[in-house]
Amino acid sequence: MSAPEPQIWSALPRPALLVDGEGRIAAANSEAELFFNASQKTLTGAALADRLYCDQPLLPLLERARAGQAALYLNDVEVGAGGRSAVLANISVAMVQSEAADVLLLIEPREIAGHFGRALQVRTA
Repeated sequence: MSAPEPQIWSALPRPALLVDGEGRIAAANSEAELFFNASQKTLTGAALADRLYCDQPLLPLLERARAGQAALYLNDVEVGAGGRSAVLANISVAMVQSEAADVLLLIEPREIAGHFGRALQVRTA
């Protein structure tokens, strides 16, 4: 499967991957390119396990999402990619409705979530 609608795909504010039924990256958005420090061309076709370190097993999670066709979440896991140090992140996976067995994987580094949280705090004098 190719990437979702270009306007939606490029507008996602966090790293997003489509992972095929064989555990390979089928597509990556621009935020994923930054996170992985690799181009879309380099990421496409690569085994997810070779490109993304996670302290929790991801492939069984992807299979559960495919089998149950429901969104699943991992919170506060360590992930690393592209030679960067591991960071805390939340991971969401959901089945993509298509003839392929593609799963959407979203990575939300906690450093990003922390920025949003601080922006919403009320400052008092």
